[in-house]
Amino acid sequence: TINLGINIDGLPLSKSSTSSLWPILGCVLPYKEIFIIGAYYGPKKPTNCNEFLQDFVEEMIELANNGIFLCEKFYNIQIKQILCDAPAKAFILNIKGHSGYFSCTKCVIEGEYRNRRICFVDIYAAKRTNNDFLNETDDNFHLGCTNLKQIPQLHFIENIPLDYMHLLCLGVMRKCLYMWTTGDLKVRLQSHKCQILSSNLENIKHNIPVEFCRKPRSLDYLKQWKATEYRQFLLYTGPVVLRGILSNDLYYHFLTLTVAIRILCCKNVCNDYLNYAEELLIHYVNTFKILYGKYNMSHNVHGLIHLCDDVRIHGTLDLFSAFKYENFLQEVKKIIRKADKPLQQLHRRYMEKNDAICNTDLTYEENSKIQLLNEHYDGPLIQDCTNPQYKSINMAQYIIKVNDNANNCCFMKDESIIKIENIAYCNRRKYLVAIGKKFMIKKDLFHVPCLSSLFDIYLVSNVSELCTWPISDISKKMLIMPYANNTFVIIPLLHI
Repeated sequence: TINLGINIDGLPLSKSSTSSLWPILGCVLPYKEIFIIGAYYGPKKPTNCNEFLQDFVEEMIELANNGIFLCEKFYNIQIKQILCDAPAKAFILNIKGHSGYFSCTKCVIEGEYRNRRICFVDIYAAKRTNNDFLNETDDNFHLGCTNLKQIPQLHFIENIPLDYMHLLCLGVMRKCLYMWTTGDLKVRLQSHKCQILSSNLENIKHNIPVEFCRKPRSLDYLKQWKATEYRQFLLYTGPVVLRGILSNDLYYHFLTLTVAIRILCCKNVCNDYLNYAEELLIHYVNTFKILYGKYNMSHNVHGLIHLCDDVRIHGTLDLFSAFKYENFLQEVKKIIRKADKPLQQLHRRYMEKNDAICNTDLTYEENSKIQLLNEHYDGPLIQDCTNPQYKSINMAQYIIKVNDNANNCCFMKDESIIKIENIAYCNRRKYLVAIGKKFMIKKDLFHVPCLSSLFDIYLVSNVSELCTWPISDISKKMLIMPYANNTFVIIPLLHI
């Protein structure tokens, strides 16, 4: 069976116009390559979801019923996930928008009107079922029929998961940062603490490895922060830069969210600790209304309690997030160079790109997992080590650069945390080794809501003399940030 991922979202092409492009994107799971299924362009967003989806639905019905033959083999086709932000999801499903009283796609909670906004306080509302959706049993939820119901085997609860890029990064995390900087007095930071927080972020930007597409920016640019920056703050920099800035209640509340989401992002611990992550998210949402007020219990905050149900079906969060689609949309935006005839431009550039790929001679030689780069003769060398020496190791998912403080920290198979200063050949062992210094002391960075060592997050200090390790013993790359009193915080990279 070929499982498809689908993404539908609007893309404004100009700040001075209401015109927008609405592509329907697809990918074959679990691969990351995106392709365009169709696109709509008009002076405003499409008004009728069924007209917009008609060609797509007809083609999917054909594929779902008849499958396809590829390389003399038959494949069934099915939609595994449809990912959208809340407004786009409401549009294609023909349901109430996220500001409606009955807008949750996972349960039948009724929103409450408080402080001129709709909030969702209850966390124990009955869950929606696929039959409820197909039969449109909730008149308060459905605005009309969607022709997506015609697609065979499409499950409207399981196959339309919540997207954590929009729900969490651009939703809850952004909301929290805005409340800390401009919110109610009981949670708002004093101006000097905002300045310290901004300085903390600026000071660690040189510690961010090359795998991150963006460096931390100060709160002066908060309005311009992208989803990847909110994710970076939530899972990496936030626990470090917020310590001593937020009150203890708010800080440990934030750590609860950080730990829960790291569990849901990390395949090594997700299966064993999924129920624990769910308990943490329920606790986070319950405590949220106490710390920030019931009127701040938004559609996104409420959605956190349903996130684990989707993880049980689709796997870790990055297996069903919109990040890869969002990256593709930015590429689409670049190839449309003027407002005139955008669909024609999109089609021509897209076909040119596909032709270029088809005309490329493809080789199927298996690539080495480890690629050694930048040979040098500068050392340091220790006993039994000699040339050749290298400055970089290109692993399958990350790159190690010797003597680059942002890119030379690794977690080894023996659980040592080291900073690599050279790669060289060991005459005695007859293979390449990493020459580096080991952190002799490692402690948990936090103990609440659990020990940080569960995720290999440590506070480290006291480096050893130079030692050697086989480069095959490198387990994962680490983000290293200065802390206090000559100590460093070590956090494993997840999003690579």
